Amino acid sequence: DPQRFQFKQGMGEAGVGKELRGVERYRPDLAGVLSVWKDPANGRTYVVNGHHRLELARRAGQPTVRVQYLDAATAEEARANGALINIAEGRGTAVDDAKFFRDSGLGPDDIRNQGVSLRGDVANKGVALSQLAPDVFDRVAAGHLPEQTGVVIGRELAGQAELQRSVLSLAAQSKRTLSGPELTELARQVKAAG
Repeated sequence: DPQRFQFKQGMGEAGVGKELRGVERYRPDLAGVLSVWKDPANGRTYVVNGHHRLELARRAGQPTVRVQYLDAATAEEARANGALINIAEGRGTAVDDAKFFRDSGLGPDDIRNQGVSLRGDVANKGVALSQLAPDVFDRVAAGHLPEQTGVVIGRELAGQAELQRSVLSLAAQSKRTLSGPELTELARQVKAAG
């Protein structure tokens, strides 16, 4: 049920994208462990993390895969555990991570307390993007604003919606696209004046 459990955005009906599309051979020693959850309401087991690997196993005719059952009381808790696994593995995108952080209400300290490092590039950017005002984040998520612009603004002006919008307005007045350091400096100036 990828609609309920797939952490990554933009995946097809089966919860898979292009990640393993060109791969024909399933190797258990490379596949790792799929994380699954047994729904107490219907007794069915669902893939929470490993949709791409399961699709490859099926396509390659692999009769079995290694799984671990997640200890979760609800589908929402299981999905959150799957998201944390993806974040810990550096899977997904910074926008995927940010959506999870925003939806769950978990901050960086909460994530670290779950045993997940935020030092990886994707997770680190996801934390910054999660600090954007909703309208600014939506622009990044829709691809109307460069991700790096959102990352700089989220890092420099975490939770300061009006200042974030001011920086975007000032940056838009420039005759050219500002570099990361230039945008950082602009954000700092707006914050100092703020």
